[in-house]
Amino acid sequence: VQLYVSPPASSFTRPAQQLAGVAKVHLEAGESQTVTIELNPRSLALWDPANQDHIEAHKRLAGSGAGVGLSGGSSHAVEAGWYVEAGDYTLNIAHSVGDVAFAETFTVSEPLGPLQNEATLP
Repeated sequence: VQLYVSPPASSFTRPAQQLAGVAKVHLEAGESQTVTIELNPRSLALWDPANQDHIEAHKRLAGSGAGVGLSGGSSHAVEAGWYVEAGDYTLNIAHSVGDVAFAETFTVSEPLGPLQNEATLP
């Protein structure tokens, strides 16, 4: 059994889906078994290098009305790290990448990050 995650639209280049976990089981015809695949925040996260040049420009122009945001083709991050973007994520339970048996969509309402080693989803 394979678990794939499809992330929301992003200003970062991301794959349409990525493998987030695997559980190996052997079943005879007609048998079924429940498996657990742990999904943690890093399974949803992307590495944001935090565009320091853009952040410095934002600081210099803050309050000047110049309209410099922190997205600037990179992100909102002021610190490099692993971030989970807000948006709709789809989990695909599959036999293989091309053979999806079940899909479920959930929403991350607020961005998370930078993630620490033991981060959990709210």
